[in-house]
Amino acid sequence: MNGPHNYLADGNVTEWIKTLEAVKQLGAEKVVPGHGPLGGAEILVDQQTYFVELQRRVKALFAAGRSPAEVKAASPEIAAELKKIPNIARFVPASLTAHAEKVYGELGGAAFPK
Repeated sequence: MNGPHNYLADGNVTEWIKTLEAVKQLGAEKVVPGHGPLGGAEILVDQQTYFVELQRRVKALFAAGRSPAEVKAASPEIAAELKKIPNIARFVPASLTAHAEKVYGELGGAAFPK
């Protein structure tokens, strides 16, 4: 993907990070994403960086003992932080809640309240 099109419901963020690392090693010069504009290898680097930064922020909240409701409430702030990083801003969806919930769940946290 090249943009805010990542669907994480049936994926694993840690595995995405590892897979993107493996794909980067192939040395692509052009990337034709499933969604978003064509580009170079920076698409892979930037998407991986988005996942790493998302995971880092949610992991910090999880480690601090934040509840699912607290992490859900922090999702807009996390999104704002990520949008300040120029090379990954395009990957931040309009609502980061589903992405944050996915990472929180992978860390062993419960589902966010509805």
